[in-house]
Parts: sequence; C-alpha cells; structure tokens
Amino acid sequence: MVAAGRDPRLGRVREAALPGRRRRGGPLSAEAAALAARAARYPFAQPAASYVFTRRGPLPLVAPRTPWGPGTLLRDGDRTCTWRALQDELGVEPGPRTAVLGYGSNPSPETLARKLRDLPAGPVAVPVLELAVHDLDAVWSAHVHAGYVPATVARSPGTVLRAWVLLLRPDELDVVNASESLGRNYVLGRLGGVRACFADGSRCPELLSYVSMHGALAPDGEPLAVGPVRADGRTLDALDEPAVLERARRLAAPDAEAVAFAEGLAGDPATAAACTAALSPTAVPFDWPGWTPLVPGP
Repeated sequence: MVAAGRDPRLGRVREAALPGRRRRGGPLSAEAAALAARAARYPFAQPAASYVFTRRGPLPLVAPRTPWGPGTLLRDGDRTCTWRALQDELGVEPGPRTAVLGYGSNPSPETLARKLRDLPAGPVAVPVLELAVHDLDAVWSAHVHAGYVPATVARSPGTVLRAWVLLLRPDELDVVNASESLGRNYVLGRLGGVRACFADGSRCPELLSYVSMHGALAPDGEPLAVGPVRADGRTLDALDEPAVLERARRLAAPDAEAVAFAEGLAGDPATAAACTAALSPTAVPFDWPGWTPLVPGP
C-alpha cells in the first residue's frame, strides 16, 4: 500500500474528492454524478443465456445447449429463425469471425449497443455464447476508467469462469478494440492452451482476450474477483463495483468522502489517472503460460 499524500497526484485525488471543494471549472457537474451512478452498475446486466445481439435487440437461442452453427434456432419475438436465415434477412455477409472472451461488461447487451453504435449504418448480428473457461477468473484491474474500476482476467487454478465468447466480424472487432484503449489500458492476445468449452461441451478452438496492461488489483497480495461474474470453484475474494471503488478510495484518498470521490473519478480524467497511479503498486501481472500479445504486439 502507498501512503496517501506522498505523491502530489494523490493530493489532487484527495482535494478533488473532498465534499464541497471546488475543482477547475467549478463543482462536480450533474453529468459527473450521473456517470458515477452508471459506473456503480458495472459490469452491467449480464446475459441470462446465449443470444445474438442485433440493432433491434438481443435474440436468445431457443436451445442454448445445442451446437452452434448455421441451423441454430433463435427466438425473434413470436417467431423463430435460424442463424443463417437471420444473416440473410439482415444482409450480414458470411465470413470469418474472431472469438473474443467476454468476462466483464462486453457480453452485456447494454454495452454492445453503446459500442457498436459507432459502426457505420448497416446490419449487426453478434453471437454471444456461453463459455466455460477453466483455470481463469474475472478480476478487477488496477486502474480506473470512466469512473469505474474495470475487469481483467487472472490465472486461478481450479476455477471455472462462466464467461461468454463474442464472435466478431473484422469491422466489429475494430470497433470493440477501439473501445478498449489498446496500448494504453488493454492488450488483445491469444490464450494459448486454454480449456474453454461451449454449453454443448465442445471446445472453442482458439480464443482471444483483452488483458489489462495495468495488472490485476491485489491490495492484499491476491487479485480480487468480479463478484457479479459467475465462476465455479472460485478461490479469490469477490467484490462488486461499489466495494472495489471503496478499496480504491482507501488506497488513493482515505480522507475523501466516498460519494464525492466516485463522482470525482467520473468527472475528472486527471483525478482518475492519479487514482490509477495510486493503485499501481498493488498490481500483479497476468501470468498465463500460453499468453501471446497480438495488439499491440510484444
């Protein structure tokens, strides 16, 4: 742990977060308060089962535990259609898709709607499928972004992470990559040797993942799991977003009032950067043996 106040950036965190103190440009705005309230909901509403994300909403699989393929049945309102028929109907070009692990907010329909709205007008159909990933867990990253502490992954022998895989076209992958601040906050890489199984028991042959460049938050020596993300055999202590923000406050600005601290992180990038610097000494790196960074490369 780093003592608050030794780094001048931490002083800025504490000053920005103190109730009633003014920041550059005046007091915290209503927008910052709204961002902080949204941040507290991270990783947002998780899917109940496999689905296909479209611009008109999520289409659940009729039988989530059957093998995925062109004939997979989807429920679209009061009708059903196959995955192939949906692509034909929407005008989605068939082609290769990249399997990307979803363990934080990316599997959420709310998040996909926000991220994929940056795609040019046109059809969107992204399969989001249940995936059981062995010896891995979703944990909190040692950084702050947009007012919240986001997730990353950590090796956790014996744990089975109940995650998701997003099957992305190249243009969709480009948009999601841009949202992850590659080279600044995250690296996209290959999880070589991972045992990852779809709901029908078949293996995912190749799996990419975003991994935090800041490492996993580990104030007591072990990463902290993301409580709202399911895992079997979890051995790490689990927290939700409000609880991990409280841990961040105690590390970065223990004298600050909690609500004002959270609003400061959401409303002031410099405050968020200073908090990230305060969390850095607690971080542990990703140590998956088969990890290969791709974007940016090693």
